[in-house]
Amino acid sequence: MDQKAESLRMSRRPGASVIDVFRQLVADGGIKFNFGLVSIEPKESDLTRVHNIIHEIDDRRVFYNAYEDETPKHMVESVRNAKQAIHEERKGIWSDLWARELVQKILHDLGEFLTQAEKVKLPRNHHDRGFDEFEDLATEMRLRIWSAVAELVVAFGDAVKPCHLPEDLLREVQVEFAKNSGR
Repeated sequence: MDQKAESLRMSRRPGASVIDVFRQLVADGGIKFNFGLVSIEPKESDLTRVHNIIHEIDDRRVFYNAYEDETPKHMVESVRNAKQAIHEERKGIWSDLWARELVQKILHDLGEFLTQAEKVKLPRNHHDRGFDEFEDLATEMRLRIWSAVAELVVAFGDAVKPCHLPEDLLREVQVEFAKNSGR
């Protein structure tokens, strides 16, 4: 078993948390941050887009509510619909190139999840063979998406803050931002 899969399985062990998995993915290079050209005062149209994209994610239980009897088919369908809605929302010219690139990263990560999930026969439920691997894939996707959302929240503040963003993950991203910005 590779190190990434092992670290994702760790989240189901007693005493391990999602933040432990997040830290391991960051340490392994699975999640990278680029706070480069963060614009704290985006144009209104960019701020509206970012807000709508974040809330497209925040409104879908698939991104924040992992449960044992998750139905992979419905999850994949919801992720596909979210990706399409985000793609539509991101169209047009952006004044904030950093935010645009981060939204492209979100789309890429959603696409990667869909590609990986569709490479194998989806398990029907948690009793089927392959469900653990699917659950690991979903956990990593959620962490990647929420990490990108946290970057947007750090940059744009409460105007775009979702309800379901894990506070401990947001704090970790704020620490990374502080390291990269010298604050």
